[in-house]
Amino acid sequence: MSAATGGTRPTGLVRPLRRFRWPVLATLAVLALGAWWVLAEGAGASGGDRWARIERRDLVLGVEVSGELRAEDSATVSPPQISEIWDFKIAFMAPEGQVVEAGQPVLGFDTTELTNRLQQEEVTRDSTAKNLEKKQTDLEIELRREALSLAEVEADLRKLSLQTTVPEELVAGQELELRWIDRRLKEAEVEYRRAKLEQMRRGAEGELGVLRQRRDDAARRVEELTDRIARMTVPAARAGTIIYRTNWQGEKKRVGDNAWRGETILEIPNLAVMLADGEVEEAQAGRLALGQSVTLHLDAHPGERYTGTVRKIGSTVQRRSRNDPRKVVHLEIALDATDEERMRPGMRFLGTVEVERVTAALVIPLAAVRPGPQGAAVTVRRGLGETEVFPRLGRRNAEWVEVLDGLEEGDRVRLAGGEP
Repeated sequence: MSAATGGTRPTGLVRPLRRFRWPVLATLAVLALGAWWVLAEGAGASGGDRWARIERRDLVLGVEVSGELRAEDSATVSPPQISEIWDFKIAFMAPEGQVVEAGQPVLGFDTTELTNRLQQEEVTRDSTAKNLEKKQTDLEIELRREALSLAEVEADLRKLSLQTTVPEELVAGQELELRWIDRRLKEAEVEYRRAKLEQMRRGAEGELGVLRQRRDDAARRVEELTDRIARMTVPAARAGTIIYRTNWQGEKKRVGDNAWRGETILEIPNLAVMLADGEVEEAQAGRLALGQSVTLHLDAHPGERYTGTVRKIGSTVQRRSRNDPRKVVHLEIALDATDEERMRPGMRFLGTVEVERVTAALVIPLAAVRPGPQGAAVTVRRGLGETEVFPRLGRRNAEWVEVLDGLEEGDRVRLAGGEP
C-alpha cells in the first residue's frame, strides 16, 4: 500500500513492542502485587494487628506453681529467750540489705523497764550491804561486852573456888557455908552468862545470815538484770546480708513495733544457695513427681527466667492462707542456679512445673484464639485475603495451643488475644 492512501505501517517499530509486551505486563503485575502486600502489611501494622506463623515445636504442659524464695542455709534473728518476758518492743534494727559480720549487733529491744528494775535492785543490794556491815559491827561489840562480863564472872568463880578449898579447921563453919553458897551462885551465873553468850552468837549469826541472803539475792538479781539488758541487743550469728522477714500478712517489722518471744524478725541468709517454696492447687497435685522441671519468674524481676527441679512434695493438703480457703500442696524446688544479685528470701514467684512434653506439636499462639459462634476461632491470611477458621484444638499451656485439624504449618494467623 502506498503512502498516499495512508495505509502504510511502521513495521520496524511495532514488532519489537509486541515482543516485550507480555514480560513488561508480568513485571508490572508482580510489582503491583508486592506493593499491595506491603500496603496491606503496613495497614495491618498501623491498625495494631500482629501476625504469627503456625509452626511445630515442643509443647510443654505444666501445672502452675506459686510461692516465695528462701535460703537453704539461713540464720534467723528473734527476741532473746528470757524468762518472764514474752512481749518485746523493737528499739533498733540493722538496715535491710546491710552486710554484717558475725557478732555485730543487728537487733535491739527497749530496756527501760529492765533498767528501772536494775536501779532498784542496785539500791537494795547496796543498802542491804551497808545494813549488814553495821549490824555485824554492833553484834561484835555486844558479843565482846558479854564475853568480858563472862570472863569477870568466871574470875570471881575461881576466887570463890579457892576460898572453899581452905581446910575447915582454919575457917569457921558458918563462914565456910557462906562461901559455898556464893560459889554455887557464881557457878550458876557463869552458866547463865555462857548460855547467854552462846545464844547471842547464834542470834547474831541468824541476823547476819538473813542480811547476807538479802544482799546476795539483790546482787544476784542485779547480775540477772544486767545480763538480760545485755541480751536485749542481739548480735548476728553469722556474716551475711540482713533481710527483714514478713509475717503472715506480708508485713515487715519496724522500730517501735512489738514482737512476741518466738517471732522471727530478721534473717541472715546464705545467698549463694536459694530454694523455692511453692504451692500447687490440690486438684493438680496428683500430676506432680519428684525431679520434674520447673520454670519460674520472680515478681520483682518478671523479665528474668529461672529453672529448677521438684525436690520435695508435701504429703498433706493445707489451707493456702488464713484468708484464702483454697486447698494446696506444698513443694520444694531446687534451683539450677542462684542469682545473688537479684534473688532475696521472701521474693514471690510464679512458675510452671513441667508434667508432660509433646514433641514437634503443631501449635499456634494462644493469643490468636478467640471465641466464635462455632467454638474457638482464628483469623487466617490466605492468598490476598483473610478468612475465619474454626480449628480443632487440643492441649495447651499459658502461651501455645495444639492444632489437631483445620490449620496447616506455615499458615499466618492474627494475634487477636483472648483464650476461648
